Amino acid sequence: MSDYEFATCSRCSKLETKESAALKCNACGLACHLTCINSPTAVFLGDAFFTFTCGSCSQSDQDELLRENYMWLNVVILVMYNLHRQYTCHSRRGFFHYKNHVTKIIDEKWKYLFPQRLKKNRTLHAIVSSKLTSNLHIFESGSAALGEQGWWRLLEPDLSPLYLSNLKKPVLTKQTEPTKSTTPVPTTSITIDPTPSFLPKILLEEDEVDIDMEIDPSAIPQKIFDPEPALNILSLFNETCKSEIESQPVTPLEPQESSDSDEVESRQDVLPETKACRPMTQYEEVHLMHRLERAGPLPTSESRRLYRKLVVRNLQRKNGQPLFNLSYSLIGYTFSDPSLTMDPKFDRILDRFSVSNARLKSLGQKNPSFMLRLMGKIEPTTFISPFTERALKPFIMKENCAKFQWIKMMRELMAKANKNNPLWKPRVEETLDYSYVRPQHIPAINSLCRDNFWPGIDVTETLQYPDFSCVALYKKLVVGFAFLVPDTGMNESYISFLFVRPEWRRGGIASFMLYHLIQTCMGKDVTLHVSATNPALILYQRFGFKVEEFVQDFYEKYLPADSRECTHAFFLRLSR
Repeated sequence: MSDYEFATCSRCSKLETKESAALKCNACGLACHLTCINSPTAVFLGDAFFTFTCGSCSQSDQDELLRENYMWLNVVILVMYNLHRQYTCHSRRGFFHYKNHVTKIIDEKWKYLFPQRLKKNRTLHAIVSSKLTSNLHIFESGSAALGEQGWWRLLEPDLSPLYLSNLKKPVLTKQTEPTKSTTPVPTTSITIDPTPSFLPKILLEEDEVDIDMEIDPSAIPQKIFDPEPALNILSLFNETCKSEIESQPVTPLEPQESSDSDEVESRQDVLPETKACRPMTQYEEVHLMHRLERAGPLPTSESRRLYRKLVVRNLQRKNGQPLFNLSYSLIGYTFSDPSLTMDPKFDRILDRFSVSNARLKSLGQKNPSFMLRLMGKIEPTTFISPFTERALKPFIMKENCAKFQWIKMMRELMAKANKNNPLWKPRVEETLDYSYVRPQHIPAINSLCRDNFWPGIDVTETLQYPDFSCVALYKKLVVGFAFLVPDTGMNESYISFLFVRPEWRRGGIASFMLYHLIQTCMGKDVTLHVSATNPALILYQRFGFKVEEFVQDFYEKYLPADSRECTHAFFLRLSR
């Protein structure tokens, strides 16, 4: 909605529209289009945020434009309007980044926009972000279309900035919440064998009531137990009882034949309202199980039963056993886990490298042999890349490995052990070889990833684009590796893994591999996620990466339940 009144131009006699703005004289009140004003060419298109005095009223007999005090919302609207008109080539599907585009232009044109302000605002990007997020009736976020935050555009880019600045926020009317149905939610009993000693103690406890009884959420008191102010077990239980088991559609009951029509209508009104439910994702199940673990002793049998089911399903996934799901199998158990990709909200780019334990068992890759993990070196031959069809050389670079502390220590040990042997001679200087990823490297790299990152990683996909990879080899030992996914979005790539063995660190291996990956995708933005406690953040910042977002619980989807690693991550970007 807008209370903006359109006026008729006193010079061209045309009515002002939403697309063409007009200014009114500060003295006589006559309107004049921006195109009809005799003034120097403005820096920004559609810039009508001036105090206008026509030539008839001014002392100089010329049109005068005096810059008025800007409101920050008007500045953001004006810059976004010009981005849509002049810089569409820099957009991503019509969206512009609030920091790389909007804030950058305001910083460059600061003297023109704010001639009376000498000092620039240090929190400029924060002000721009607040104006974008608090005026959703003017701007649209690109998080849904692009899958990233920080990208915005105008809802109506053809309207003039002066008209957009007068738009008012829509008034939200409160709606009455529908009455919640008190229909009992059926539960599924899972039969387990409590004899193994590795099961948690709560699986061996007995309830006060029968396990197979139906749970009525309305019978649970409003506040059961609240050891932490932020946790409400009742709300957790009510939310998960409906989403743990996928509800089947309820067919309406056919009314019995009766002469009384009023009785038939009343019977149809009694039918409960059903809502569409979906199964919980694996991420939601693990997240809820962790919250119940931190809640302390569970006070009711219903909450303990829910926790036991979550523990059993988590153990079944870890051991590669079938899950109970009647919707996908007639016998009730299935190896497929559709909840892994049920909710796109929890999708991660690293999901492409995750493999379930059942899949690992079928492939026989869960515990590769020691000899298989060592077989990393291949014959130095040129091969063709399946991604770019370029001929890739067998080695990227070779360097002397005498500077590494691990090599120095091994040479000192061998010299001390053979000091009484007159026939012993030191070995010839070895080299550290950097090469592209090959099929012989995959078992060793998978083993390192599962031991140092999280279980279930399989990097076989990287063989499809070996140009964007780098593997460091010492003889047959894989010392480090780095992989980059070339096309994750429009003009964007993503570094998925970068690792160096601890005894080989601080020798420049990670710096060279990172430099090689950046050089392979010239002209594209390079992005990555790094743990909030990982010191490698300093390395990325030296190469020009900037922190763009703090993502909470990014790694919780992958880390085991007993892991003490930090689950939060920083999202970094190297802009080109």
